[in-house]
Amino acid sequence: MEVTNITSNDRSLSDNFKVIVSKITAILKQHDITVKPFHSDSLPAFNKLSPEDQMQAIQHAQNYLEVLNSVNDAKWSYKDDLHFLWRSLKVLKLTPSSDIFEHIKKNDAVEIFNLNNIQVWRNLASLDLLSYTLEEIYCYSWEDRYIRNEQTLAEIKVVFEKMFALKPPATYQCNVQNIITEVFSEEKLTINANHKAICLLFDSNSNPSGYLVVSDAKILRKNSLFEKPHRLHSV
Repeated sequence: MEVTNITSNDRSLSDNFKVIVSKITAILKQHDITVKPFHSDSLPAFNKLSPEDQMQAIQHAQNYLEVLNSVNDAKWSYKDDLHFLWRSLKVLKLTPSSDIFEHIKKNDAVEIFNLNNIQVWRNLASLDLLSYTLEEIYCYSWEDRYIRNEQTLAEIKVVFEKMFALKPPATYQCNVQNIITEVFSEEKLTINANHKAICLLFDSNSNPSGYLVVSDAKILRKNSLFEKPHRLHSV
């Protein structure tokens, strides 16, 4: 996923990021998905990043905004996961294993991460399973954002090793029960995610650039002080 020059002469990197994530949340709100762009105008997480990582975060957010606009222009539904994902992969210029779509069922959580474990795309079902802001999603890896037990981490490591070892590259079917709790979000949601399938994603030069994960997931617990509408997914 290449970074392009998307800054303007009259805006700082922080301002660019705020504008883009605010546009994303506005579009999602129209489809009854509530996600905050950030907690503070000072963007503490974003401003801890190096300039290069800030550009990466901006690019990932810009790509997601472009995907949302592209799907809307095509008059497709964001809830049509297969079309939404297909369009997203085209915008991101990523190629998955050809059979990954066969493993995606209705209400599955579908997520795309880069090789640094930063989430760069997620479908609406997955967005319903978090209380993090977009700033936190684009600035922290999944290792930083969630607590899980060591045994599960070991299982996930084995899954990654097997996925990378597949020749030719293909979808790796797995069955990892991953109970995770948000570390520093408002609601500190606890989620039961059953990871079912994972595959590498390749850029236009056929180099590994990220990975896609398909999970059957549901929220187990949330802080009672907050109310956040969400769908439940059978496990």
